[in-house]
Amino acid sequence: MLERRQCIDGTEVENPEETIGDSIKHAKDAILRDVQDGISWYALGNACFTAYFLTGTWDHDMLFQSLKAYRNAGKDKKMKCCAEFNYTCSMACKFLEKYQMALTGLEIAGLMDPSLKCLEQASNLCDVLDNIDFLLQELNDAKRLPSPASPLPAVDSQASILASAELDPSYERATVDRPAEGLNEGKAVTGKVLFSVKNPSGSPIYYVVCDSDHTCFVITVYGVCSTAIKEEDEITLLDPLYHFFDFEWKAKQYQFKSVSVDFLQEIRVNGEVVSPEHVIHPSMYADFMKGERKKRMMLEESRLPFSAFPWLLICHGECRENQTFFSISEARYYDRSIPELQNKMICAYAQDWLVLFDVEYCDCYLWNANSEEKIQLPPLPEDGYVRCLLSRPPDDPECCILFLIDESREDDIYVGRRTFYFCKPGYNEGFHKQEMQLDDDELGDWTVFNGKFYALMSDESILVLLDVDNDLGTITITPMVDQPAFDYCGYLDMPRSGRYLIQSSCGDDHMLLYLHKLYFYNSKELYGFFLFQFDFEEKAWKKLTSIGESAVFLSDRWGSGGITCSTRGANIKKDSIYFIERDDRFLYVYDLERKSMSISLPCPYVDVEESFQWLSLPSR
Repeated sequence: MLERRQCIDGTEVENPEETIGDSIKHAKDAILRDVQDGISWYALGNACFTAYFLTGTWDHDMLFQSLKAYRNAGKDKKMKCCAEFNYTCSMACKFLEKYQMALTGLEIAGLMDPSLKCLEQASNLCDVLDNIDFLLQELNDAKRLPSPASPLPAVDSQASILASAELDPSYERATVDRPAEGLNEGKAVTGKVLFSVKNPSGSPIYYVVCDSDHTCFVITVYGVCSTAIKEEDEITLLDPLYHFFDFEWKAKQYQFKSVSVDFLQEIRVNGEVVSPEHVIHPSMYADFMKGERKKRMMLEESRLPFSAFPWLLICHGECRENQTFFSISEARYYDRSIPELQNKMICAYAQDWLVLFDVEYCDCYLWNANSEEKIQLPPLPEDGYVRCLLSRPPDDPECCILFLIDESREDDIYVGRRTFYFCKPGYNEGFHKQEMQLDDDELGDWTVFNGKFYALMSDESILVLLDVDNDLGTITITPMVDQPAFDYCGYLDMPRSGRYLIQSSCGDDHMLLYLHKLYFYNSKELYGFFLFQFDFEEKAWKKLTSIGESAVFLSDRWGSGGITCSTRGANIKKDSIYFIERDDRFLYVYDLERKSMSISLPCPYVDVEESFQWLSLPSR
């Protein structure tokens, strides 16, 4: 801490980068002695935060490391009561542009210790956001009702100039109309600076820009003086790092498109690189850090994200080549373009193993999202609706994969036959097959519980066990109970419903759940949910009124069914049900205790026709 203080307060340090590096090393050594000590984690966070400023606010890896250290410090109860801790953590969030988290933390710190002037910092940040919102609103109004005083006519006159501005041939011209979330490698956006946004804190610098497509957005510039860019300047953004902000604070909604400029190499002003005289603090590590950052981001954009909490996966594009992962815990989305998922459907998964079905070639195989290992499955029928379950990962000796295929047509004649296909991946050369032999062969939702297959059968949703014997090549369907979980008496005027069978694994609690969703008659308006837990000892369903510190995630799309997770330590509403409706693109959250519902839009640019499903991939 003394070494860090020298770098902040004194000028006698010959090599501040080396000194702060020693400070980081000492903090890590302290953590190794007691990994639960919040003060040591706090010291590490402060050292990394200081290193971020010493490199001219370019090294965002240090910023991420500081926030990670602060979060670990926050696990120590005594740190949560420290005003200075809440303040510094909030400032890290501010420079990471996590504005909602920053404002929340600043407000908490300000109430703890008014002398820190945290509320003033929060007010300054709100002023910046309000100015951005006001300017963008004025520009949008000017588009609808143009006037001679509007700044947009000047842009109109230069639209062709912006669209034909000379670019490095290695870059593709783009606009911010629909960029990918995150780094847009190889793209270049040209624009005109309309306004500079006053920031009482000095850094970073905000500008409102209009691109060649007349789309107005914000650029946030780090590491340079305010004189580097002026109003009326023409700028070119190389490899733009894009983010769409959509959050609420104090009953006000903020929505705007933004590009962060972290490195001088990412911007040209009037066709020229930024002069060194405008640089706040040059660092010999800047070029290296830029290259390393882009390598990591490009690698991440081609890989599945992992998290302890569920993702809402939205596949879109003509060949499903684009994927948007919405993080429930972070309330933000990540765009990916994963080659292995192009033109594929995720039929089922177990841990990091996914069952992928190629919709064009009717090819099906297992793919490991971590190692990218593949296990080819035997051929499946080319026609027929496919449903699938995977009991365990393929390296488990009890692993079994089960398909239910609706082979509805044979030689252009409707036969309405449903057939089970099952095997042990990597072991059987072909599938075992067995037709359903029941009088009422309506198989509803199904799931895997403790490595076994369970399903809801018939209109009454009777729970059955699908007992698969891979050695004999047979499936025995055994009723687990003779009564349905839900009694329809009293709800006959509500014929529209949804039925879900879910394995709940939150910590040490393992439950088989049944959820019944009811709607008002002839309406999309939700009436409510009924929850039941199956008691394997008594062979009966038990009604639940709460799921405690857990949340359920439902989907009526491909891969329907549901998953659960613990809400502890996450920004997820406890005792709630998150769900997606058919022919809809909104995310609904139903609070079981209050019997109330909230609605949000997880991604602003996907269509109703896209594929939505929940995915839970364990953290690496």
